[in-house]
Amino acid sequence: MSKNSSLYPNTIHFNQSYIDYQFYWNNFSVPLAVVPWIYIIPSFIIICKIFRIYLKSSDTKPETDVNRHVFLAISLSQFACFASFFFDYFMTRLPATGVFTSYCASIYPNHWLKVILFLALYTNYLSLAFPILLPLIRLVIVMYPKSHRKINSNLIRAIVPLLSAYPICFTFYLIPALGVCKSYEYPYPFGAVWIYYTNSWFGLRNSYFNLYSIFFWLVISVIINLVLLFKVNKAKSQIVQSAGASYKAEFSITVTTLAIILFYLLNGVFVLFYIFAYGANSFTSYTVILRPFGNDMQTCVISWVFFLTHPYDWNHFSTYIAVVPWFYIIPSFFIMCKIFKTFFKFSKKGSSHKIDRNVLLIISLSQLTCFALFVFDYFMTRFPSSGIITAWCATITPNHWLKMIVFLTLYFTYLAMAIPFLMPVVRLFIVLFPSNHNEINAKLVNIGVPLFLVYPICFTFYFIPALGICKQASFPYPFGSVTIYYTQSAFGLRNGYFHLYNILFWMSASVAANVILFCKVVKAKSKLVNKSKSSYKAELSMTITTLSMIASYAVNGIFLILYISFAGTHDYVSYAEIVRPFGNDLQTCVTTWLFYLTHPVFKKPSTDMEAMFSTTFATLPWIYMIPSFLVICEIFNVYINSNWKKPEPGKNQHVFLIISLSQFTCFSLFFSDFWMTRLPSTGILTSYCATIPPNHWLKCILFAALYFNYLAMSFPFLLPVIRLIIVTFPKTHVKINTNLIRYGVPLILLFPICFTFYLIPALGVCKQRASPYPFGAIWIYYINSAFGLRNSFFHLYNLIFWMTLSIIANSLLFHQVGQARSRLIRAQTSGTSKRAHTSITITTLAMITFYVSNGSFLLMYIFYYGTNSYFSYAEIIRPFGNDLQTCVVTWVFYLTHPAFQKKKSMDSDQIFSTSSFRRRVDVSI
Repeated sequence: MSKNSSLYPNTIHFNQSYIDYQFYWNNFSVPLAVVPWIYIIPSFIIICKIFRIYLKSSDTKPETDVNRHVFLAISLSQFACFASFFFDYFMTRLPATGVFTSYCASIYPNHWLKVILFLALYTNYLSLAFPILLPLIRLVIVMYPKSHRKINSNLIRAIVPLLSAYPICFTFYLIPALGVCKSYEYPYPFGAVWIYYTNSWFGLRNSYFNLYSIFFWLVISVIINLVLLFKVNKAKSQIVQSAGASYKAEFSITVTTLAIILFYLLNGVFVLFYIFAYGANSFTSYTVILRPFGNDMQTCVISWVFFLTHPYDWNHFSTYIAVVPWFYIIPSFFIMCKIFKTFFKFSKKGSSHKIDRNVLLIISLSQLTCFALFVFDYFMTRFPSSGIITAWCATITPNHWLKMIVFLTLYFTYLAMAIPFLMPVVRLFIVLFPSNHNEINAKLVNIGVPLFLVYPICFTFYFIPALGICKQASFPYPFGSVTIYYTQSAFGLRNGYFHLYNILFWMSASVAANVILFCKVVKAKSKLVNKSKSSYKAELSMTITTLSMIASYAVNGIFLILYISFAGTHDYVSYAEIVRPFGNDLQTCVTTWLFYLTHPVFKKPSTDMEAMFSTTFATLPWIYMIPSFLVICEIFNVYINSNWKKPEPGKNQHVFLIISLSQFTCFSLFFSDFWMTRLPSTGILTSYCATIPPNHWLKCILFAALYFNYLAMSFPFLLPVIRLIIVTFPKTHVKINTNLIRYGVPLILLFPICFTFYLIPALGVCKQRASPYPFGAIWIYYINSAFGLRNSFFHLYNLIFWMTLSIIANSLLFHQVGQARSRLIRAQTSGTSKRAHTSITITTLAMITFYVSNGSFLLMYIFYYGTNSYFSYAEIIRPFGNDLQTCVVTWVFYLTHPAFQKKKSMDSDQIFSTSSFRRRVDVSI
């Protein structure tokens, strides 16, 4: 320990143990630092959209559902929350990973560290104060309906500077202080640090100031909101009668305000836990981990609540397209960095037994190129399509800066096609020249990579005189969605065909190289297997990775052909333009994760990582299941609340009932299967299960999972049958379908008993899960069944039976619809019936697809479960296959059926924007 360490007690400065500390990716603080960006970046986009509405609004031209002072108050509050997240991240979460520990331990306490702490505290106090503006502005609106604009303008002009200055009153003691790095207490591991301060004026601490501020602003908010609710209650009838949009806006802002109050309470609880439990070995000390996530909730939940509930035309569809990718790109980027770090870690000589350095370099370059393509393509298409920069783009002239975005997108597109070709070539040289492949591949990489970096210029040179422009995105994007394109290119050249020919060339070259490689590998197979199991797994991993790269060529080629052929048309194939960027994302994410999860170089004998593996698979599903369940409830709500005595185009009572029953059944399957497989596999119940005898309660969990599994197979069959009856008996279909459902649904509810009766005498047991699950991961199964029967083959035969019936019913339906198509088109007065018919057809086909996927997983389970084959990984993916049926079918029906598009009329180029014209319709009422 250094002598200087005694100068700064309770810190890590000049402590030799911390100076020698090495950062590791697999400590649990790393996910805590990575996860927030998955939801913060989409939330920041939403905050920008809210602020953009404020900038667009005008006092001289007020809108029914937009009060610019309310939007300003929410924008200021949420920007303060985001700033608080940002500086708190650099104060706590990033240092906690240990990435700066060695550096911090080797420097003196200083004012730069203090600045990070000060900004975190300053923005924290701002995030407590700014939310008070919202109820205050609304109270003025209610009390002074005629002059509220003038009053609120003066109020904001006076109070915002005061609120911006007030945090100084609670941070002044930091002026002489120095920033220090302190080691985190339990439950953080050794090496996790955070930024704090020392030598403050009067020895003052922040904790109590923070607590009193929370209490003060909470009391003020509650008082103002109580007065506001009292006033609003008196004026309620007036608000409802004024306009539907005003009432919806009022409701939205009320929910947002209540969410703000909730987070005062939440933050207060965390501060109390910190004061009394930090550093103790109590479970309450874990709140120090959860505290930042509590703050994040204020940033995210309030933004999303306001965005999703306010009736303003936000252009939701395009916004979701811009938000969703960050949920999977950020984790993938961290995996890319880990792969690249592994490349630097291994030396040329010492790492040959683990992985070839040149192979690792090619994969790293390929995936980092794909990430660069994502970033520039995002700013060329997805971000502008949200409408967030549309007004700005319309005010500027075409210029070279916009052109650079297009150029860089295309440059990395060509790179992302070319670099993967080196992968099979490098591996081929390893097989052909086993003794001197390192020298050959080093020369290949040294020459090939620079050439590939230059070659995209050959297909983008025509951009030199071009100008970048903003164009309205074609159907199905709504008005206001723009993309960045180019004009005045040299010789009038376009990129489409260059792109297509390059895809065909590189795909052909990659396929040819891989065919030669496979032929050589097959000849040397016995040598590879005898060498070591690790070598065989590494070879298999790289083969899977290479095949995923080739698959990306095919996917991108298909999307490009569809774009060339259908862009700008109103054909449903033009929706491929929406999906195209996600096709590129597949190469970025799937290839990265396949290589990382399958290659033995990334396998660490760490029980912590194994536990995280099972826990992740148990936690992840709730992220998409909860929103899907809400959509299922919305579908069922339409069925319950619709007036079926008054027929509407595109809506049929029995169709909605069957889809509701089918999706509720799928959710019930997810829930019971979660308790049977995913939750026990985390190991949370392992110790308990090992101490109890086999029993019927465990059997009941298993029975529920199997029961709902059979139901989920049978209900989808009713959908094409009901539609076939509608087409075949157009005058009497209501009566026939009513009787069909009255008798068919009870029979379907009973039929699973025929394939689960053998469980009556059985007992539920807990079994250790086979490979690839770690020790301690269990699942619930059964013993002592009647006649020793097993479920697997019953399940398989039922899948084949119901899939066959569904295909037959759909074939008959399509035949009948084809004959009646002209009659259907003449009968409809608008496009609603046609869109509803298309929606239900897509939904039905999605259901049939999942018979196939579930059957494939079941066959893999029957033949490979418990083996060391890579097919045994299908047991991990199987539950996610079931989840797809729950989620995809639900969302496909919800997003495509006109019953959920809340507007009186819909322009054909705005079919996806479910909130388009909502504001105008409400005003017209």
